[in-house]
Amino acid sequence: MHSQYSKLVGYSNSDYEGHLDDGKSTSEYAFHIGSTVFLWSSKKQQTISLSTYEAEYIATACTCQDMWLDYILTELNIAKEGPFFGFIVLNKVKLPSNVFIYVKVVANIPFNISTDVIKQLLPMGDIFSEVVLLLQDEAALRMVYSSTRSSEYRPINIFINYYSDPEYKFQVPRANFFPQPKVDAAVVSFKLKQTLDYPPVSSSKSFFSMVNSAFNGKRKMLRKSLQHLCSSPEVEAALVRIGLLATSRPEELTLDDFVRLHNLIEKV
Repeated sequence: MHSQYSKLVGYSNSDYEGHLDDGKSTSEYAFHIGSTVFLWSSKKQQTISLSTYEAEYIATACTCQDMWLDYILTELNIAKEGPFFGFIVLNKVKLPSNVFIYVKVVANIPFNISTDVIKQLLPMGDIFSEVVLLLQDEAALRMVYSSTRSSEYRPINIFINYYSDPEYKFQVPRANFFPQPKVDAAVVSFKLKQTLDYPPVSSSKSFFSMVNSAFNGKRKMLRKSLQHLCSSPEVEAALVRIGLLATSRPEELTLDDFVRLHNLIEKV
């Protein structure tokens, strides 16, 4: 299968009272990957259509399922032909094969996994156009507003701005929840960037490896924390070339500064 192109085709059927036993709403999905068929159904889903007027909503939900399987194919290095999203919805409208429907992620996630979720979702600008999350207010403020030379400035700030344009929307006071938590929450929007809009580095993996190494010794000068990549004099020379002091520390560098530093060090 890895040496052949596999066409991914998906179908969705939604029925307001489709379950035979209890009359509850159902959603059914069928996806073909090559000659293999994957089937599943679920009850009480938000993709249910009450009329053909809502058919576009079902098409979007089904497209999201298709895109996820397409992403899985890519992760598995299974060859595929490029864009082939097309769906038959209730009103028999067929989406052109060259049309992409970018979907948004809107989620209320456990606060203790917010950073991990963000690291997974933000690089998916080829699938999602925006990620909207309910986060702990303190963490949301750090992620969006932490700037250079502040004690809250961390690698996650570099990561977020590399892959997205974040915006703090509004606070959600703890009194709005039941049971009431001990902290306030906030809604944050991340407008995801496309690959062509990412900062110009040869490898995002090596770039973030350098950023993480720099912050591992946050109070250390970069000539010390990056000396495993090149010599201290070479780090100093690279810093001076991008207009910074040879004694610069990681919390003093912007995303653009790190990009330019990475590209110079990579050439050493």
